Amino acid sequence: MLLTLSAIAILAIAGVFALVKRFHHWQGSLASRLYENGQRELQSGNPAKAIEDFRSALAFEGDNYQYQLSLAEALEAAGRYDEAESYLLNLWERQPQDGMVNLQLARLAAHRHLINQVLRYYHNAIYGIWQQNPDQSRRMARLELIDYLIRDNSLTQAQAEIIAMVAGLPPDPQLLHRAAGLFMEIGDYQNALDQFRRAYQLDHNSLEAAQGAGEAAFKLGRYKTAQRYLQIAVNGGRTQASDILNTIELILSSDPFRQNLPAQQRLHRTEQAYEAASNRLQSCMNSHGNTGTSNGTPSPLQKLDQQRQQLRPKLRRAAQDPDLLDSIMNFAFDVEETTDQECGLTTGIDRALLLIGRNRERVER
Repeated sequence: MLLTLSAIAILAIAGVFALVKRFHHWQGSLASRLYENGQRELQSGNPAKAIEDFRSALAFEGDNYQYQLSLAEALEAAGRYDEAESYLLNLWERQPQDGMVNLQLARLAAHRHLINQVLRYYHNAIYGIWQQNPDQSRRMARLELIDYLIRDNSLTQAQAEIIAMVAGLPPDPQLLHRAAGLFMEIGDYQNALDQFRRAYQLDHNSLEAAQGAGEAAFKLGRYKTAQRYLQIAVNGGRTQASDILNTIELILSSDPFRQNLPAQQRLHRTEQAYEAASNRLQSCMNSHGNTGTSNGTPSPLQKLDQQRQQLRPKLRRAAQDPDLLDSIMNFAFDVEETTDQECGLTTGIDRALLLIGRNRERVER
């Protein structure tokens, strides 16, 4: 009888354990389904419903790290930043090197414009631990930080982050192209040119990289370099690069300071610049009514017109007098700068002269 009762007790205990195990399995399966539903809702742009699903999942598996992290993400997407932060800080205390947790905390700090916390948590994410695709995830975190710094107009810090990112990039043309585009965005055209060149060297079929290199070189005033790359892009079918290429060709065909230029050609270009600047000056003065300043003194445009009249009789002597050639060209450059400010953006030969004046020493490069 004792053996029989013992056997019954063992069977009963085994049955209870089986039922408990089955119940826990059911709970886990239900929690998993709720979690997957929440992920779909979150990806569909419905964070409120995702929050409900994640909370329901946590009701069955309250200590699940991933469920809590996803709930924090949904709360942040819904604009419930204080609740999201509470979950994230709890997770951060458990695993302070978790890349995703630090990334979410960085995004929260960005919403609140807390620059020190933004830098801290993004850097933690960049150098933290990622379970999947660590290199790609760290790069994504740095790109988010760079985008934030650019929006915040913290361009020096953004530049430092882009340089740090470039140092660790594999020889991938697309990644180099992305880095070059970021350099362009912050106005660091030299680094942009270097990265576009690297991308093009790795993939000579990349017309985007050729066009980017040409545009960066153009911004630097390195017109010969820009012409070479933009010609590749235009010949490959990227017609949007043709406007800049046309401007460059005007610059190179109008610059009287180019080396080894025959004297007659130098004189012709000087006369051409004088006439173009004179026409631009007259047009700008007409639009302004050709009046002086309020105290009766000549306006900047009128002073330039006086200079124009003084230089006209001297044009033919410019070929034999380098100083006179410089004076005529300086007049043309001053006209283009002044009228650009007074009467709006210049085009055609006027824009070419404006850029020659700003980058005289770089035209040959």
